[in-house]
Amino acid sequence: MPGKKFSAILLLPVVFTVTALLVFLPILGNTFLSDDYDSLYRIVIQKRILYREFLRPMIDVSFLFNYRLSGLSPFGFYLFNLLIHIINSLLVVRLVRQNGGVYDQAAIVSGLLFLVYPFHNEGIVWLSGRLSSMACMFALLAMSVSIGKPSRFNLPLAILFYLLGMLCYESIILLPIMIVLIRYGKTGLKRVLRVELPLWLAAALVYPIARFILSGEIVGSYASRVTNNNLGGKLANIVKVTARLLLPPSENTSLLVTLAFLFAAVLAFLHWRAYRQKSKSNFNYTILLSLLFLSLVVPWAFGVSTRTSEGDRLLYFPSVFICILLAVWLQVMIKSAGVQNIVLGLLLLTCIVQLEVNNLHWKKASAIANQLKEAAVDPHTLTLAVVNLPGDYKGAFIFRNGFKKMLSINKVNVQKVKVLSEPDGRLNEYRLPVWQPGMAREEWQLPPFVVVSELGSDSLRFTNSYDKTNIRIRKKSLELLYWNNQHLFKLL
Repeated sequence: MPGKKFSAILLLPVVFTVTALLVFLPILGNTFLSDDYDSLYRIVIQKRILYREFLRPMIDVSFLFNYRLSGLSPFGFYLFNLLIHIINSLLVVRLVRQNGGVYDQAAIVSGLLFLVYPFHNEGIVWLSGRLSSMACMFALLAMSVSIGKPSRFNLPLAILFYLLGMLCYESIILLPIMIVLIRYGKTGLKRVLRVELPLWLAAALVYPIARFILSGEIVGSYASRVTNNNLGGKLANIVKVTARLLLPPSENTSLLVTLAFLFAAVLAFLHWRAYRQKSKSNFNYTILLSLLFLSLVVPWAFGVSTRTSEGDRLLYFPSVFICILLAVWLQVMIKSAGVQNIVLGLLLLTCIVQLEVNNLHWKKASAIANQLKEAAVDPHTLTLAVVNLPGDYKGAFIFRNGFKKMLSINKVNVQKVKVLSEPDGRLNEYRLPVWQPGMAREEWQLPPFVVVSELGSDSLRFTNSYDKTNIRIRKKSLELLYWNNQHLFKLL
């Protein structure tokens, strides 16, 4: 009956939406963080869209859309991020279903795994991270169109989606090769080589040409990140990125890599066993594994952190294929439906627990950012002094960038706020300790750099041993905040 069919169509989006709202509830009340203020500053203050410095206008276009709807209330921005992620999870289901065979049975599992997969969370819970999830959305649309019902509009539409995705983030730059590979598995070599490959190559050239025309360069500062490693460094990048695709971050990088090798060996065995069963699916295992490898080329080139979740937005697109592979292996290798459900339940539970751990890191980062903002806008404070401006909390960005732009957007006089030190949290020597302030020789020692001494009864002198600066601040209506790498304290 039509009513039952309509209900069945709606059921999966409703289930995915409710699940997403439940697991991402902790971050929906978060505030703007770090680079978010770069986009807001361009939109609110400068009244322009980013396209010359980086050809990524979609971040500002999407922020402008949110700003028009809800102003500077971040709740609508986070709902937008979550909506994109839900759409992507449903597109993963569609992509798998389009290939039929055993994959049709694993489609919902693929989408559900992707929905709660914990190792690409930066693309969901950080507002500026939406660039990677939006790029992935357009890539999935391009792939879905490419293998959909044949039409003369399929190829032009797929190319359009690819170019829109590239205006979001360059993580999908190799999508043309991936689609040609999929199409080869569907239609054979002749049409792909004669018609589709030349058009995709032409499309792939549009982005770098447009970027060069607008900015005068193609790769810019990214070139150094790709070329600054020797062969050993590049191999280490490959190992570390692959480890982070499969496992949570850890201070013990050696243990993380060892576990990743073991996990990868298990997955390789499962792939070999599944391949030997010779599924009747048109979307064969070798092509699927090849898509995973191609999607990893960009993160392999740039690297991600193994100590924290920082940079795992680069893993958002590759997560599509690892989730599909996990779902397919689960379907093929375990014949008992009961055992399948138990293994799937344990896998989902593990993902959700790790996801919530990461969500709480972003929630705390947001609380710290909000504490700084509230102190800055407080009209009763004549001067706000910040020792160790917090850059991130366990990989969740706070004010790695954007602090001064936050002040401008909130109409705070920048002369009121004194940032007395900004230790780079990415440097190893400053990551490990939790700093402890203390007294020595009648001076406050505020590690790692700042010393505070009295100047009479009404002033304090702050000396930064790193950049050799001295600043005198009157005590009257002074609020002094100190970041010790874990917490933000009010000292005065």
